Amino acid sequence: MISDKLENLARYAFFNKNISDVCKFINQHDLALLDNGKYVINDESWISISEYQTKPQCEPAMEAHKNYVDIQFTIKGREVLFFNELENHTVIKEYDENVDCAFYKAHTYGSIVLENGTFTILSPSDLHAGGYSVKEDCYVKKAVVKMHV
Repeated sequence: MISDKLENLARYAFFNKNISDVCKFINQHDLALLDNGKYVINDESWISISEYQTKPQCEPAMEAHKNYVDIQFTIKGREVLFFNELENHTVIKEYDENVDCAFYKAHTYGSIVLENGTFTILSPSDLHAGGYSVKEDCYVKKAVVKMHV
């Protein structure tokens, strides 16, 4: 997992060949004005925009992917994102290749706060669960970029 300021995202182009195109897309669009939905960036990556109310913190069902790396950041609002490494956790929903996702019960996990101007990159070896309240439930507009490994 990598976490940094969104303005530094281009520095991580070594991590995945699609990051340069992702940066171009972000710089060419006012993400706050985009409607909820999926926007294609190139043949191997896209960005999904969604809006929701965060939920109270609880023991999360954490997800992991095999074929895609996530870049997650909030456009408006802030949320807690729980994370851990994939190893040694209990599968609660087997991998579904149609959605590139499996769910796990993590025995331990850390957390970070995603807020305007910050991002996190989550590789296939990272469990994660987002959408949780920092202190109180709040409105979030979020972007999740999917980049093929």
